Amino acid sequence: MRDDSHEYMHATHSCKLPATRHTPHAVLPGIQDTDLMLYAIANGSGCGGSTLARAGYCQRHPTTNRPTVGYINACLDPIDTEYDPISDTYYIAPRDIEFNIGLFGHELLHALGFLSMMYQYYIDPDTREPYGTTAKTVTCSNGVQEYVNNVPNVLYNYITKDGDVIWEVTTPRVRQVVQNHFNCPTLTGARLENQYNSKCWGSHWDERYFFDDIMGQTSHLYNIASPLTLALLEDSGWYLPNYSHSNMTSFGRGAGCEFVLGDCVVEEDLIPEYGR
Repeated sequence: MRDDSHEYMHATHSCKLPATRHTPHAVLPGIQDTDLMLYAIANGSGCGGSTLARAGYCQRHPTTNRPTVGYINACLDPIDTEYDPISDTYYIAPRDIEFNIGLFGHELLHALGFLSMMYQYYIDPDTREPYGTTAKTVTCSNGVQEYVNNVPNVLYNYITKDGDVIWEVTTPRVRQVVQNHFNCPTLTGARLENQYNSKCWGSHWDERYFFDDIMGQTSHLYNIASPLTLALLEDSGWYLPNYSHSNMTSFGRGAGCEFVLGDCVVEEDLIPEYGR
């Protein structure tokens, strides 16, 4: 899955959509009592190969920077259909419908602000002050050092003893949830994906630790909207999630610090006890 919100943005953060796709409301002063206007696009630019969908924001609120206009671009070609000879029609199997509902939930979360370029705008929900950014040299997920003018202060960047480049979200609620989940009070945050995709830091959780989370990099049938992902939304300062609608992920739950800090496989291809 690849998500690239730049596909429909330019310098003013307006969606570059064909005029025929605009609703009448899009050219008026706006839609009253609406928090987010979402454009749904099928087979837009960027589809192809194994890409299932793309999503992002088009416009931000003038004072809070919360996304107010976003898009989801559904790539239809990879969707499997089955033929029914009785009705002479093609249909999508129920299992695939369920998968795609989860996929579009994933994309909606990107449009809400779970994006690499949106962390810099997050607001502390307790103080209502922006977390801010810092200009500094960092090591990007491809291992290359870069000087970046606006590194989000909600992120922590370091290199492990094995040379792995790590980016973590370190906001208070995210940190608390990840400590509770793994039963490891020394964790500083939740790790982001470390596969380089032209961005210095990622827009998904690292699947090594959050395999079954809806915001992992790869969609599965039973991805879960977890307390961790809701904690990130709350820590953005833009949303107040209802945690009763989240589900606990089972991967690594209560496994301890070694599960997070140790290797999945040790000498002679053995799986350590903490990974069982």
